[in-house]
Amino acid sequence: MAELKRLPLPWLQQFRQANIEGDTEAMLLLLHQIPPELRAIADKINTLIDNYQLEILLELFSQF
Repeated sequence: MAELKRLPLPWLQQFRQANIEGDTEAMLLLLHQIPPELRAIADKINTLIDNYQLEILLELFSQF
């Protein structure tokens, strides 16, 4: 997801840490901080969280 690079680095790092900890509640709270113009990426991430595909998220966020 190349769109991830459009998000601020501190946000990406916080999300990655929440994902490592398996804290889906924190991940969902962080999703609400994404601005409306990036809503499409938030929706994709939300779908992965809803489907408990945390391993995929770990891979996507491993670069941050």
